[in-house]
Amino acid sequence: MTSTTVSPPAGPLPGHCEASTAGLSYRQWVREAVRALYQRLGAIRLLIVSLVLTGLLAGAAWQLGGGVYIMLKAELAQVLIARAWAHNLDQGAALQRPWPWADMRPLARLDFARQQAARYVLDDDSGRTLAFGPGYRPDSALPATGGNTVISGHRDTHFALLREVRLGDQIRLQTVDGREALYEVDNLQVVDEHELWVAADHGTDELTLITCWPFDALTPQGPERLVISAQRIKPLVRGLWH
Repeated sequence: MTSTTVSPPAGPLPGHCEASTAGLSYRQWVREAVRALYQRLGAIRLLIVSLVLTGLLAGAAWQLGGGVYIMLKAELAQVLIARAWAHNLDQGAALQRPWPWADMRPLARLDFARQQAARYVLDDDSGRTLAFGPGYRPDSALPATGGNTVISGHRDTHFALLREVRLGDQIRLQTVDGREALYEVDNLQVVDEHELWVAADHGTDELTLITCWPFDALTPQGPERLVISAQRIKPLVRGLWH
């Protein structure tokens, strides 16, 4: 690997990895079930149901394993995070928390064109935050401001879709103040968690997505990271990109 002249950020790369727990079809089932509950119950009732389910699932996890609990928690959180995102986007600032005791806020939204999927980005990348959604690395460039914006997520929940990302894929990033930027994937690589240069600023406007590797690992906390780099391309014209 070639070294750069810039100083790398503090590390290591986020390594709060979970073991692989279920196939993509099962994740899709959980996601659709959560969306249906939200439409039927509304956000407040869904939050109450979520708290009850969390208690029940936490007790059952000892017997059934933690995989279902992790996925349900992640999907339920995304529904509430989406609601907070809509409020913050309307206000133009990351003010609203997804639930009253949350210590993070939605800062940006990623849209993956070929996968037809969206992910809400939270405002730090601690292990606690990544349990609920992809997280922005605070010592990297703010989204859509130039420089290297680094976002990390779990391989078995919110960033499981990175398994399907290919060279040339387009990713749209929208910030809470309404700015949008379009990126095109130009590099995929697997590195050790201590290869901090991938999160450094390289003097270009780029987006770096990081998750644990491999996707089908049976044990958590492995040392390898999948790093997807995307360069900013032509200015985005609102309404022409889907």
